[in-house]
Amino acid sequence: MAIFHVATNTPSKSDLIAPWLHEQPWGPNRAGPIELLGGFHLDDPDGEVGMQVFVVAAGGRRFQVPLTYRATPLPALGDAMLGEMQHSVLGARFVYDGLADERFVTVLAGVALHGYGQALGFAAHGGRWYSVPDEIILHGHDVVRRRVAVDRFAASAEPSQVSDTVTGGEAVMRNDEVELTVFRLVEERPAPAIGVSATWPGQATPVPLVAARLLVPPASSSTS
Repeated sequence: MAIFHVATNTPSKSDLIAPWLHEQPWGPNRAGPIELLGGFHLDDPDGEVGMQVFVVAAGGRRFQVPLTYRATPLPALGDAMLGEMQHSVLGARFVYDGLADERFVTVLAGVALHGYGQALGFAAHGGRWYSVPDEIILHGHDVVRRRVAVDRFAASAEPSQVSDTVTGGEAVMRNDEVELTVFRLVEERPAPAIGVSATWPGQATPVPLVAARLLVPPASSSTS
């Protein structure tokens, strides 16, 4: 569950994303404005880290931009910080590339493996509670029906441990049980066997965002 506030952000999220996106090797091939096509929220198990994923259009292409919002900076993440944002209710928020934030990768892996986990938004306004849907809706594919370790991915805060290699707009991360592929470039492609795709207003056909692959086969059951 995500709690939404009637608030303003300074600078806006699009103003933070645009310069960062244009600096990425997989980003738009020319400078220019970006358009936020939609976003969805994920839940931090500890309720401390805000997590949001945007699909943006720029330079004739679409990109997936995962963000985390933290109340205090994480110096170890270094260049992964997009900037500082002032939230009119929550105060200072430090905004990071989600794929460099270990907590985000943990949650995203769980969502990709089990096919659900998108946060339902709620907002209190005028003495009433409202449910607030995300623009982007996730669609799970085949799901893993057993417990899987989703921490200790290579995309950690320590630069020496990062093996988030981006090739052709695909970020690939691994732990000892799972390989996770995040499609930075949002394009029509075959649906993953395990993972999540997304639809949003104007995009009725699900487009893959994340694929997961188990590196450790399930233990076989013995018979007597």
